[in-house]
Amino acid sequence: MISKIFFKFILVIYLLLPIKSLSQIISQNPKDTFESGAFPRQLELIRSQTRELSQKDKDTIYERSKNDQMRNDLLRVAVIDSGVDIAHPDLISQIEYRIEEGKLKGAGYDIMGQGPSASHVYVDPTLFAFGAEDVREGKIINPNQSPLHLLKSVNDRFTELLLSSIHNDQLLKQSLFKNLTKDNVNILSFYPLKFSFSKILKAYHDNLKNHLVFGPDDINKSLIPSELKDGWIIKFADPLFSLPALNAIHKIQHSDRLINILTMVLNKIDAEFLLNKNIKQVHLFLESHGLNKNEKSAFSVIGNAMKFVVWGPSAFDPLLILENLMVTNKELQGLKLENAFKDLTEQIRKQTLIAIEQNTELSKKGRSILESDLAELDRLAQLGSTLDQIKSDPKKYNELRSKMRRFTYRTQHPYLDLSGNKNLHGTHVAGIIAKQNKNIRIIPFRMMTGASLYSDERNFEIIEKVALNFSEWVKLPIIQELIRQMLADEYPELKISPETFDSELLSYLKNKSSLITFFNELLITINKVGYEKIKIANISLGGSSISDIQQSQRSFLNDLLSEFMRYELGTTIQKNASKTLFIIALGNDSGWIDGVTKSIFPAGITSPRLYKIANELKIKHVPNNAIKNVLAVSSISTTGKTSSFTNIILDPLLPQIFSTGENIMSPVPRKDTSFSEPILQKELKVNNVLPFLTHHYKIKPNEQQQNLGNTNRWEAILLTQSLVSLSVNLTNMVHVQGPIDRAPLSGTSMAAPTVTGVIADFIISKMAKDNIPMDHVYFHPSLRPGALINQVQSLSKTNSMPSIITVKMLVDGIKTWTQSDNQKKAQLTAKQLFNPQTKMCSQVLLTP
Repeated sequence: MISKIFFKFILVIYLLLPIKSLSQIISQNPKDTFESGAFPRQLELIRSQTRELSQKDKDTIYERSKNDQMRNDLLRVAVIDSGVDIAHPDLISQIEYRIEEGKLKGAGYDIMGQGPSASHVYVDPTLFAFGAEDVREGKIINPNQSPLHLLKSVNDRFTELLLSSIHNDQLLKQSLFKNLTKDNVNILSFYPLKFSFSKILKAYHDNLKNHLVFGPDDINKSLIPSELKDGWIIKFADPLFSLPALNAIHKIQHSDRLINILTMVLNKIDAEFLLNKNIKQVHLFLESHGLNKNEKSAFSVIGNAMKFVVWGPSAFDPLLILENLMVTNKELQGLKLENAFKDLTEQIRKQTLIAIEQNTELSKKGRSILESDLAELDRLAQLGSTLDQIKSDPKKYNELRSKMRRFTYRTQHPYLDLSGNKNLHGTHVAGIIAKQNKNIRIIPFRMMTGASLYSDERNFEIIEKVALNFSEWVKLPIIQELIRQMLADEYPELKISPETFDSELLSYLKNKSSLITFFNELLITINKVGYEKIKIANISLGGSSISDIQQSQRSFLNDLLSEFMRYELGTTIQKNASKTLFIIALGNDSGWIDGVTKSIFPAGITSPRLYKIANELKIKHVPNNAIKNVLAVSSISTTGKTSSFTNIILDPLLPQIFSTGENIMSPVPRKDTSFSEPILQKELKVNNVLPFLTHHYKIKPNEQQQNLGNTNRWEAILLTQSLVSLSVNLTNMVHVQGPIDRAPLSGTSMAAPTVTGVIADFIISKMAKDNIPMDHVYFHPSLRPGALINQVQSLSKTNSMPSIITVKMLVDGIKTWTQSDNQKKAQLTAKQLFNPQTKMCSQVLLTP
């Protein structure tokens, strides 16, 4: 008897084409990150997304929700996905929000985070380790409720102590350190120096002997490093916003006195604020969750937060960043941006031509590409002219900066996991469904759709639960026969014993906790959908299991576990959600799904193996083979051509339909700037120059001390960073002027919601025609899932192209979104940035 299970699965979250899972994030469940099991209030407000809604939006939601309670013609549709942008203007009129005691709490059900709202927002609790009582076993104990305020207090106190100490030192206040002011002093520019004090002092004394130490009187000497001439300006683009001049501190007169003062000041700050302990706690929290193994990563997290604290949105303003970078080069100071860009272009051209000549390994074609790309740098002068125009109207420029500030708080806040800005999948799916009928109400269900870390305690609970369920499953007579036949027919050479299962089970499950959690959350979600009596549920996510051709124990157990998952899913659906129609995307890895060699979950839950055994043993009921409320969806183009990426199922037990899944326009969160990038890059064609410069001049961390004194290398790095920062921040500006709020995506994930929406539209029409009340829809006999599947297939066409399977296509009656006005404005904005026409340009870029 097999007592436990060994899990070997290939999990593929088919959210987009190409197949892509969300990046790894820290657990969104506070039970995994806080000893109290609850998020601090500020994190809770952010993850619910209610703070992003204006008061006008909230008033609209309150009024509409109140009216919805008096209506009897609405249909609730579940969107089981990665979360939905509940503040999206295209969706506000159709999301079912949760309102408690007159306050908006969110929308839907957060299965992954067990939170009040299934929004697309991911939070990052890391910073709350700073100022907490302790961090133990990956959990923050008694966190400071506002670590940002604590960071500000630390920085303010450090600045006060350091500047007053310099002012009271007769030598320091007359040295180059007199350039330090409250505008360019911050603790994170100086704190890293403490780890190199001894090396700095040794280098300083060596330079002193060699007359290579500089003071104010040496500022015009040819030997003085450019950092000491021009490097007293903090660069917003640097996450730790360090002063470039500090990279040459070993060449500054009286730096030994500054280091003594720094030692005293940092010790005092540590005594007052437990600074070292708090930094270590951030490091410990990251390390406990498998992220960022070194202390530098913790320092970067704190640095980004400090940057936000000290300068706020100004640190992300593209024009301020550009000006800030320009003034670090003395030759460009005081110039208009147009003239500065001309000089900058010429300097980059010279550096690149030198690099081309020095790089003997560069191919002839590579040289040609780089030389031709240099011509595109001339467009920077045009860009400078445009930016000068923007600044020429202070009132409208301030309006533009106000937009930038709001955008920054929504997208760059230190409490956010920034990967959530690109979490667009669930929003896109919800938009497709909502478009099909204005009486649809979207109920988002957020579950795990990518790698997410959980506490060891919760992982163990889930693994133990799965292992226990498997142990009970293998005791069933039909499963005993399944195992016997699989070993006899498919794995005749395999010799196994229960003990080998036990030995491999725990080690494998421990390494595959994300897979186990995904499966567990899927079952919980299905139960919740049934409990809520939701008639239609769209699932545009899932995983696949591929059978290994080797005659090995792992291959056998992989196949057996596929059968277990199918059986469990079927049992759960049949027991708790049998009246819900689940419309499920089949995935995007261009495969044939037969339920044996390759399986898809949760769409392909039927089992050909158990179907065969049930017929032989005359067993009438196998839960997953008796399911009548699952419809699998593959993708086709609008002309009926099968999509190259789509999976297709070969199982006759599972109904399948093809629907349009290519270039489907639908809402996406207005935070994601990735759709603005190609619009801008079309105008700023320097893609090949940037990587080359960055690679050629980038200095490795361990070479920093000896190399940053090289003026040519430093200037090359500065120029490259200027251009890179300009490109990134212009993307933000283009986006702010015309937020990309809709985008075309392709995949079976997009095909499934078209089917969901069409069926929902049919149900709503039937409700009106047959006078079916909303609360009767779930159990109404004419709306049973099988009947709805027949209905959607009757609306489809049969593909006229020859095929070994019948391709039923749903291509008619699907309502589509069009490109928004914002997107058109983004395109015009990007074009005008590089084609300045005074009046028109000002109108486009400065219109609120």
